[in-house]
Amino acid sequence: MYHMAKDGVEDAILGSSNFTLRGIGLGTNANNIELNLEVDSNRDRRDLKAWFSEIWNDDALVEDVKQNVLRYLEQLYRNHAPEFIYYKTLYHIFEKFLADQERGGLLDQDLKLVDTQIWKTLFEFQKDGVKGAINKILQHNGCILADSVGLGKTYEALAVIKYFELKNERVLVLCPKKLRENWTIYQGIRGT
Repeated sequence: MYHMAKDGVEDAILGSSNFTLRGIGLGTNANNIELNLEVDSNRDRRDLKAWFSEIWNDDALVEDVKQNVLRYLEQLYRNHAPEFIYYKTLYHIFEKFLADQERGGLLDQDLKLVDTQIWKTLFEFQKDGVKGAINKILQHNGCILADSVGLGKTYEALAVIKYFELKNERVLVLCPKKLRENWTIYQGIRGT
């Protein structure tokens, strides 16, 4: 309902009038076809206004959000540093992944990867990498560990392997012939 009062004259329009671009007829693709009626009876207009006022003044039903909306709009149109935009974009891209990590994700399972020897040798950033790799493998059937030299990709890979071994799945390691001995030696590190 739209209730208008100007210079002592009151009027009301009742119907389905969405206050959206499409609802007010400015949509680009299609506009809503809405039905509205002018309330020309003074008694009906008074009753509608009283009903509206009753709801409007009920604190259990109505909340004043004006300041929240203005704060949000101010934030939208503020000039932000490029770094902020970059981090905000990353956050929204990985928001679901981060929420899963927060809840524990794969570590909540009965597999007890966190109790293994290889897990205990990892640094925190490596554990994050392992969790991310496992989640990517589970979700996308594959993952590439592409950290810089010396950051522990081999140990991270061993933890990933251990996870799938704990799930009683078979693991195949493909590596160049000259690294065969390395992976044979690392087999013992994976341990329980």
